[in-house]
Amino acid sequence: MLLFLQKFSVVACVFICLSCQTETHKQNKQVPLVKVLFLGNSYTYYHRMPEMFTQLAQHNKKNVAVQSVASGGRRLQDHSRNRRVKKMIQEQNFNWVILQEQSIVPFVQTTQMYEAVRTIDTWAKQHKTQSMLFLFWARKYTHDMGIRLEGVPYYQRFRSFTEAQNSLVHTHKKIADELGAPIAPVGVVWQQLHYRLPQLHLWQADGSHPTKVGAYITALVFYASIFQELPMSHLHSCPLKPAEQQLIADIIKANVLDRKEYWNSSR
Repeated sequence: MLLFLQKFSVVACVFICLSCQTETHKQNKQVPLVKVLFLGNSYTYYHRMPEMFTQLAQHNKKNVAVQSVASGGRRLQDHSRNRRVKKMIQEQNFNWVILQEQSIVPFVQTTQMYEAVRTIDTWAKQHKTQSMLFLFWARKYTHDMGIRLEGVPYYQRFRSFTEAQNSLVHTHKKIADELGAPIAPVGVVWQQLHYRLPQLHLWQADGSHPTKVGAYITALVFYASIFQELPMSHLHSCPLKPAEQQLIADIIKANVLDRKEYWNSSR
């Protein structure tokens, strides 16, 4: 009798496990797959930000498949001339293609940037893919940054970080409004955090590239911009303290979710 009960227990356990797997499979099939392609450079790939976004989305029960084409110094013009990128958009049925321009181009070569955005957006629309502009951050404002814009030192071109960030907003919004493309306003969130939570280290020592904290916040903004909600929970590897998480959530809500129309996300 005892042997029979033991065998019955094993069979029941196996049945329950198989039932759980079947139920999980059904649940995954019910969640629509969201396919995202990131096109950019080091601002995109630092600290594996697309992978961070993927893990964050999956951790919050989203069904995502994410790819990226990003290499150091890459401009959108380079991506717009890349046959591999065009083929990927034509064949892989992405829901979103994220466009990140090289950090200096929006200040000095807007015509080049706009032509590239229009080209990639045309590919996307032909295959029912939505373009989204990655509105990145201005460089950390210091007088020793050593960057020149059309021969003028960066710190002389702009009187403050805010002025430089506002210029990026204007440049990105102009082409986004023309095309009806949503914007992920990462730089605007950084701007708020820079003043409200100055102890956060968003930039690396070069004043340009993101730290792990900066990359994680970038992933949070993309989560909010794509899914139009805040994540319910953070990754175990989240580099933020609970109080910081709450303030960042408030800032993202105020500057992303509560401004859907401004960022073309309500269309």
